[in-house]
Amino acid sequence: MHVLNPQQIKLQKKTTKGEQFDSREIFLEMRLIADIGLLGLPNAGKSTLINALTNSKSKVGSFPFTTLIPTLGVLENSEKSLTIADMPGIIEGASDGHGLGFKFLRHLHRTKFLLHLVDCSISVDVALDSFSIIENELKEFHLDFSKQKRWVCLTKVDLLTDQKISNIVNQFSKRLKDIPLILISSKNGTGLEELKKELFKRL
Repeated sequence: MHVLNPQQIKLQKKTTKGEQFDSREIFLEMRLIADIGLLGLPNAGKSTLINALTNSKSKVGSFPFTTLIPTLGVLENSEKSLTIADMPGIIEGASDGHGLGFKFLRHLHRTKFLLHLVDCSISVDVALDSFSIIENELKEFHLDFSKQKRWVCLTKVDLLTDQKISNIVNQFSKRLKDIPLILISSKNGTGLEELKKELFKRL
């Protein structure tokens, strides 16, 4: 058997003339997938609620836009677990690109269930206006939120008297029609056990 010396092997090289290349910029957006999405104006109590319900450590502060990025938490019982997404607060004009919440409305659209949090500690009129602002932004946004199940949670009820609570429930009941209304206080736990049970039952 004849063995060739490496020096005797001549390598053949073949080249082709290059062609004009294409250049493009691609923007990729990852949409979070969660069972429950929290929405509301800044300081509505979203971060405090997700911390009270789950293992999340969402930042809480007494100033607007404490939450700058979505935060996820897991609500568990002996049978199942639910993922909750806390989004930056939505402000008026969000559907036109104002504020931080606009960037994350798409994430809320991917959730199965929406909890609309409304701070009712100031007055009935302020709470109703806050509710209307979010409702309008969801309607004006280019994605359709009408098919998602949604509840309204009146937060910070620990700051209200029984008479004020009765009044605000009466006013919201007229406005909500078929949307369930739940009263909660993440600070002292009012309504949280009921909220957990209903979420596990419905999802």
